[in-house]
Amino acid sequence: MLPPLVFAIVYPGMFLAGLPRLRLDRSSVAGLGAIAMIAVNGWSVVEAAAAIDLPTVALLFAFMLVSAQMRLACFYAAMTPVVVRIA
Repeated sequence: MLPPLVFAIVYPGMFLAGLPRLRLDRSSVAGLGAIAMIAVNGWSVVEAAAAIDLPTVALLFAFMLVSAQMRLACFYAAMTPVVVRIA
């Protein structure tokens, strides 16, 4: 019963880029959600570490690096008018 409740709180917090009344940003919501899921499921540190899929985390990190480089190169600003014109 509790894991769906944690998910129901964390997912909107991620979607809304934070929880304003708690003054938490997206990263804080994700971190506290992970801690809550570990606590709710009663996992040990070893069990929690075993639940992490390292290839997925590496892929997400790579996407974050590429996205940051594209932002710094003003790719998104240059592409916005093109996408608006097409849409």
